Amino acid sequence: MYKGNLQEEGKDKIARFLATLRDETGKLLPGIKELSYPDGGNYIGEVAQESIREGRGLYRYINGDVYFGGWRQEKFHGQGRYMFSSGETYQGELSHGLKEGVGTYYYNNGTYYSGNWHDDLKEGYGIYEVPEKQ
Repeated sequence: MYKGNLQEEGKDKIARFLATLRDETGKLLPGIKELSYPDGGNYIGEVAQESIREGRGLYRYINGDVYFGGWRQEKFHGQGRYMFSSGETYQGELSHGLKEGVGTYYYNNGTYYSGNWHDDLKEGYGIYEVPEKQ
């Protein structure tokens, strides 16, 4: 069973990630941009031509969800962490916007699944741990 505080750990990880996008004076590093979207979300991170999210960056959704990690052609790609406003979190590999490869999903009740994913679904080997009833 997972016994940490996902919300507090997440805030710390976000702060450390954002610090890697700025220099010692707080200015954005070359190639890093801040973008706002019509749906109310915002992005800070690396971009390719015409402000396409590409590389590493952080996106905040208007509903409170946050994703930070790798991007390729506007989609989550590579290593990343998606923190849902509900408090649940996925951390691991992503491909073309979907969970793909090895990752861990932490549920609010202390349960977690750590293992293989394919097309956003649990698949193959994995460990699913449920908290003991008290």
